Amino acid sequence: MVEPPHDFSATAPASVLQDAAWNQTTLTMYRDNPFRALGASVLSHNREVMKRGDELRLAVRLGLPTANWAFAPSVPALGETTRTALQILQEAPRRLVAEFFWFWPESYPNAAPDVALDHLARGDSAAAIAEWASKKSADNVGVLHNLAVYHHLMALEQEQADTQLPREDLSAWWGAALRYWALIADNDELWQRVEARVAALDDAQLPPGSAAVLRKLLPHLLGSIQARLALKYAEARKALSAAEHVALLGQIHDQPADARRALEQAVRPVLQRLNARLEQAWKPLKSDALEAIKHAGELVENCLPDIHLLNTLCEAESELCVEATTRFANRVAEELHASRLNSSHAGEALAPLAYVLSLPLSRETHARVQRVFDEILENSLNSLSSGKEGEPTYARLFHVLSEQIVPRFFSLNVGAVSQRECGEVLANLLRRVARDALNERDDVEFALHAYKSLLLLPCEQSVWSKREAEKEAFQRTVDLRRQKEVRLHFGEDELRVFGRGIVWKGKFFAVEDILAVRLGRRAAASSGPARESYVVAWRSPEGEYVLDQAQVFADEVKAPELYAKIADALMFFVVPQLASRLAAAIQSGEALDLNGTGVTREGVWLETGTRLFKREERVPLQKVTHRVEEGFMIMASVENPKLQTRHAVAETWNAVVMGDVIEALTKQASAGS
Repeated sequence: MVEPPHDFSATAPASVLQDAAWNQTTLTMYRDNPFRALGASVLSHNREVMKRGDELRLAVRLGLPTANWAFAPSVPALGETTRTALQILQEAPRRLVAEFFWFWPESYPNAAPDVALDHLARGDSAAAIAEWASKKSADNVGVLHNLAVYHHLMALEQEQADTQLPREDLSAWWGAALRYWALIADNDELWQRVEARVAALDDAQLPPGSAAVLRKLLPHLLGSIQARLALKYAEARKALSAAEHVALLGQIHDQPADARRALEQAVRPVLQRLNARLEQAWKPLKSDALEAIKHAGELVENCLPDIHLLNTLCEAESELCVEATTRFANRVAEELHASRLNSSHAGEALAPLAYVLSLPLSRETHARVQRVFDEILENSLNSLSSGKEGEPTYARLFHVLSEQIVPRFFSLNVGAVSQRECGEVLANLLRRVARDALNERDDVEFALHAYKSLLLLPCEQSVWSKREAEKEAFQRTVDLRRQKEVRLHFGEDELRVFGRGIVWKGKFFAVEDILAVRLGRRAAASSGPARESYVVAWRSPEGEYVLDQAQVFADEVKAPELYAKIADALMFFVVPQLASRLAAAIQSGEALDLNGTGVTREGVWLETGTRLFKREERVPLQKVTHRVEEGFMIMASVENPKLQTRHAVAETWNAVVMGDVIEALTKQASAGS
C-alpha cells in the first residue's frame, strides 16, 4: 500500500477510505474498476450487482458473448475480474472510490435516465463522448467529471498499450485529463454530490465528511499516477518520457514539496530493493584483494542503476537520496579499503570507486571515498615503479588507466548512463596525465595522446564537443609554449627558458625553486657617455644568477631584441608561478619586504612627503594601483596619488612581479568577502 501524505490525518473510519483510495489508484485503476468489469451503473444496488455477476459467470461457463459494453474487459479474464469486482463492491469505502473514478449519470447521486450511459451500455463510446461534449459547461459537474475520467482513462490505456501513440498525442490526452480534473477539484457542488452519495450508502465505514477526505486526497492520488509513470520510464531508461511525467506532476501540485514527496513515495520500492541488496552484501569484509575487487564490482553493478534512478527522480540533495547514496558509497569504499590492496591488480579496484565518485556525494563522503581512491592509486603506481625504474609518474598513471581501470570500467554492467557520468572521473585522470607530461618532462606527444584518449570515453555529444574544444585549447597552449621558449647559445654556454624552468651553463633551475627575479634596463657607466644596459637575474636556494652586458647583452645592436625575447619567456613561464607562491605566502600571514616597502595581506605601506619629512601609510590592496613606467614599478594609492613608492625593476628583487602579486591578493580578498 502507498502511504498517504505525511501531513494527512484522519479518523479511523476516514483512514479506511484513505487506504482504499491509495490501494485502488494504480496504473491499472481503470482496467481494475469493478463497474467496468461488470458493465454496471455506479448506482446499481447490491442486489443488481450480484445478479449481474451471476449472469456474467453463467455466460462465461456457457461460452456466450457478454462483453458488449464500452470498455469491457477481454473475455478470458472476465470470470476472475467478475469475482474481484463483486468483492470490491461489497465494501463501501472501496465502492465509493470505484464510483468516483468511473462514469456517472448526470443526475448523480440520484438515478435518472441518461443518454450517454445508454450509449456506453451498447458499446458506443464515441456517441457517449459526443453527448458529453455537447453538454459541457462549468455548471454541469456530472459531464465535467465524466470527461475527466474519460481522458484520464484513455491516457493511462495508451501509456500501457503495446503500441503507444506518439508522445505529443499522449501529452494531449494527459493535458486534457488534468485540465478537467482541475475544473472539478475545487467545485463545491461536485463534492456535495459525493457527500450525498456517502449518506445514501449509509455505511459505518463511510462517516459524514468522507467526501472531504477524498477531496483532500485527490491531487495526491492523481500525482501518484504521474510519479509511478515517471518511475516506470526511468527504469526503462526513457529519460524524456520520465521527465514529461515529472513535469505533469508539477502541474498537479502547487507546492514543490508535494511533488517531491510523491516522487519519493513512488521510489520506495527502489529504495527497499537497494537496501536489500546492501544488506545481502554485508558480509565479512574481504581480506583477499581479488575477492574484494570482484565483490565491489558486484555491488556497483547491482546497486548503481538504482542509485541513479533515485537521483534522477528525486532531488540528489534530498534526505532519501543522500542516505541511500552515502550508504552505498561507504560500503564500496570499505570493501576495497579493508583488503589493503597493494598488488599489481590494485588499479582494477579504481573502476568501481570511479563510479562511486561520479555520484552527487556529500563533501564528507566524497572526501572519504577520494582518500581510498588516492591510496589505492598510489599503491598501484608504486607496484609499477620497481619494474619501470626511471619512468615518470604520469606514464605509470597512463599505464594503470589503459591496462587496468578502463578495461574494468567497461566490463562492469551498469548501463550507458552510468558510464557517461563516470567518464568524467576518468577524464580528470587523463587531464592530470597531460598536464604532468607537459610540466614535468615537456612531453608534448604524450600529453596530446592523453587528450586523444580522453575523447574516446563515453559521454553526451555536448560533453564530447567541450572535450574536443579543450583538446584544441591544449594544443594552442602547447603551440604558445613552443613560441615562448628560448634556447640560445653564447659560446659554449647554453641558455634555455621553458615550461619546467631555466637552464644556464648546464645547470637546471626548476620553476618552483626560483625565489625571486629582476629584469629590465639600467643606466651603466662607461668610458664614454652613459648608456643603457640590460639585466636578467634570478635567485634560487643555491644563489643568485645574473645575465648582463658582460655575459649575454654585449652586442649593443642585438641586445634589445635578445633581452625582449628572454624577458618575455621569463614573464610567461616563471613569473606567474612565482607571483602565485608569493601571494599565497602573504595571504598566510607572511610579510614581503620589497626593498623597504612592506606588503601584507592587509595592504601595502606607501610613502608621502619630502625627502626630510616622510611618512608611511598602509593602503588596502583594493585601493592600490600599480604600473611599470620607465623601468620602475610604481605602486600608488587610488585616493591619494602622492602616496606612492617606486622601485627599479632591474635593481629590486621581485619588483617586476608585484603587479601579479597584488592582483592575486585582491582577487583572493574579493572572493573571501
